[in-house]
Amino acid sequence: VEEIARQVVDEGLRPPVEGIADPVLVKLINECWDHNPSNRPVFSDIKRKAEKEEDRLDSLGGAEVAEQRRAASDVASGADDDEAASQGEQPIERPTCLLGTLPPI
Repeated sequence: VEEIARQVVDEGLRPPVEGIADPVLVKLINECWDHNPSNRPVFSDIKRKAEKEEDRLDSLGGAEVAEQRRAASDVASGADDDEAASQGEQPIERPTCLLGTLPPI
């Protein structure tokens, strides 16, 4: 844990941004993880950018975007696990790299 904390502080170690296809959200996440805290966006900017991207995606319309959002929401809440099990499928494994507590500083 101490080694990870050192890498975060000294080397800018961050978890990989995987499973997010939206480049706008990836950019926003990376901005929030900037090594220099003064370069990170304030929460009002984060909220504004996220809402703008949500509006952009909503304007695309279509069942595909809605289905992707539903699937992402279901995975986050664990709703797909029961459905997958009832169909004889294995539930999606949840990532463990971001779970738990932050290391002490």
